Amino acid sequence: MEADDKVVELWPGGGWYTNVIAPYLASGGGTLVAAYFDPNIGDEDRRARIAERLAEFQANL
Repeated sequence: MEADDKVVELWPGGGWYTNVIAPYLASGGGTLVAAYFDPNIGDEDRRARIAERLAEFQANL
């Protein structure tokens, strides 16, 4: 990975990798894309788990 790359982080959770990768990419003009599942699909339990992970990720930013 180079500092000017575009990196896609699939389904980030607590933000540990994001906190490491994002500053490195920002230092070189790179981009970090946080990719989540669509929170509006699936059964109620799945939607709740996705919403929890998304809230955790957003709280850490």
